[in-house]
Amino acid sequence: MPIRVLPDASTPFKLAAQAGASALRGGSEWVHQEGVQFFDSHSFSFGPSQPVQQPVQGLVLFMEAPMQHVLPLLGRIDAPDAVPRALLASVATYRQAVRLCWTLRRAKGLKPTDLGRDFGFTRQHVTDYLNADDLPTRRDLPAERIADFEDACGNTVITQWLAGRQRFTLLEEMQADRNAA
Repeated sequence: MPIRVLPDASTPFKLAAQAGASALRGGSEWVHQEGVQFFDSHSFSFGPSQPVQQPVQGLVLFMEAPMQHVLPLLGRIDAPDAVPRALLASVATYRQAVRLCWTLRRAKGLKPTDLGRDFGFTRQHVTDYLNADDLPTRRDLPAERIADFEDACGNTVITQWLAGRQRFTLLEEMQADRNAA
């Protein structure tokens, strides 16, 4: 005869409760496991519930932030950004404008070797463009590569410096276009 500790669906609860150690001794006593009653119908039962009053606060959808931070305007993504004229005031030479353009580059992790690899510049030439000693033997950034260099750096320092050197303004360009028409 197999020993049953818990009732199964095929036998009544009383037979299942009599199984176990008492059945081995030949007795017919009820077997009780600690914390288990075999007379229970094994259904879930819950005590009586009572309604509880809880205060509900209204939901505020638009709250004013305690401190508002001013976010800087995003720069242009499709073209290099213009820089403030105050930065250009300290630039006296073309080579300084090239170095300032490099210093203000968007991608701070960009290295001179990356310009050669990704943008078609010669690495040795780029180190000449960016060298601070300004010896006469150093190469200058060619005029036809200014746009490429500014695109790689993400600013228009060189073009702004060249235009500012001649005191050229947008208003003068618009007036020249109007006079030509």
